[in-house]
Amino acid sequence: MSEKEKTKKKENVHKDHRSRMHERFLNTGFEHFEPHQVLEYLLFFPIPRRDTNPTAHRLLNAFKGDFDRVLRAKPGALTKVEGVGERTAGFFSLLGIIDRKYRGGGEKDGAELKNRREVLERLIPFLRREPDGTVCVMFFNNSVEPLDTVRYDGKRFGYPTPDYRLIVKDAMDRNAGSLATARKCGGRISFSAKERAAFRELDHLLRRLDMCLIDHFAVTDTDGEACFGQNALDLAFFTEA
Repeated sequence: MSEKEKTKKKENVHKDHRSRMHERFLNTGFEHFEPHQVLEYLLFFPIPRRDTNPTAHRLLNAFKGDFDRVLRAKPGALTKVEGVGERTAGFFSLLGIIDRKYRGGGEKDGAELKNRREVLERLIPFLRREPDGTVCVMFFNNSVEPLDTVRYDGKRFGYPTPDYRLIVKDAMDRNAGSLATARKCGGRISFSAKERAAFRELDHLLRRLDMCLIDHFAVTDTDGEACFGQNALDLAFFTEA
């Protein structure tokens, strides 16, 4: 078989694979897709011919296995990954902007939040339709204006004992003054003693770095509750729960 024939055969294999993934997506959406498969599928659009599976794995590895970080990465950070050019980086930046604006109520971004209920209402859309156990962290500046919101896989996050280093690094990268955390739960909202103790410890750690935890929430697709409530963390930001 000539090199030309080998190349054509390889292209046909990729084409068939893309067709199967596209049909699977049309039938079930991204349900049962692994994170690297979602990235592989999304890469079909900016990369029309090449096998995108290796690039998808490299992207996830570069951002510590966090799909959300890929969407929120700056183009310059994305193009450092082998196989990612400016077109692909621009495509993922666009996806991130759309996700933040329309899934998280982007037209309200930057508005100062007045109470815990407003914080909760801003967090719920970020966890809507997410699997149980997914954790969301919203970062604020010193005026309690939202800076950014990041979702974490519950297992990687270490729930119910959070990965403090991960949160602190993300907070410092954003020059945050405070943050709020939320956990997605599918059934009755409750907080274990271990969960309460873990997030109190997180607040103590943040305070040593001149930051603090506004509160920790448990949320469903439509509502949620604060773990600590008014003044439970000696927080002076809000006068109402």
